[in-house]
Amino acid sequence: MNPTQLSIPVYLMNSPIAFENSEELKKRGVNFQKLINQFFDLYNYISSESCVYLIPNASQSKLINLATASIGNILFNKEKGCNLILNNNNSILGEDFFTNLGYSIGISNYNNYEGELTLKYLRDNIYLGGYSDEKGYEWLEQSENHYEIKIIKLCLVDENLPYLNNSVFPITKQYLLLCTDLYTKKEIKEVEEYVEIEPVSLENCYQGACNNIRLYNSLINSSNIFNLKKGSIEYKREIKKNRFLEDIAADYGMELLHFNMSEYSKINFWLSDLILTLNNSSYLVDAF
Repeated sequence: MNPTQLSIPVYLMNSPIAFENSEELKKRGVNFQKLINQFFDLYNYISSESCVYLIPNASQSKLINLATASIGNILFNKEKGCNLILNNNNSILGEDFFTNLGYSIGISNYNNYEGELTLKYLRDNIYLGGYSDEKGYEWLEQSENHYEIKIIKLCLVDENLPYLNNSVFPITKQYLLLCTDLYTKKEIKEVEEYVEIEPVSLENCYQGACNNIRLYNSLINSSNIFNLKKGSIEYKREIKKNRFLEDIAADYGMELLHFNMSEYSKINFWLSDLILTLNNSSYLVDAF
């Protein structure tokens, strides 16, 4: 059975176990034991409520492979089944793995395509695509590929927020968190043709306000608030972001959950970077 046919959410994650002797982690000052503990705190919770596949432990893995969301995207099409587009720059898992799960596989020929980091599903056949090259998604929209999807393109202009998932998060099929400071009026208007926007400040985006995972009616975000000195600038910024998300969760009848992913932040990975969504079941549940 294909994961998209399951009524429970299905995700793909990558354990950092293979990176124990990584020189890159040591250079970044990562405490490996804390990294492992933080991963399994998140994994244990998500897997208790959903089906989670783990990438087989591979000693030759590159650090980017921990950002599992960069592997690809599920393209939903009710009539033609589900396709999975793989990032040709991320070869941690080959076509066979996903073919055995029942997906039809396509390979990206666009160098700046980073899977779910840059292409976010809204609903029906509509996606948001972050780009640095406006023509980057033409290959995906070409009719001969038969994907038949509509991509609303958003130009990524802030080098500190290099991926779309840093400034965009679909709360439901009808509502979207979006950093309006980063996009033009024309781009925002096009987005508003399909969803209503909940504005997110640039400051909150820098704290990871859009780097969430939705699991049923839970909104999962990372926070290292208890590692920060109370009253410090960093503490004030983090608590402001947390309170913003608390208000959002309350408005949509959702539960906000925080996991400390501080060791991942040392290698510039957010919580949402670590998880590839293999179906859309959580968004079939009404949030209100």
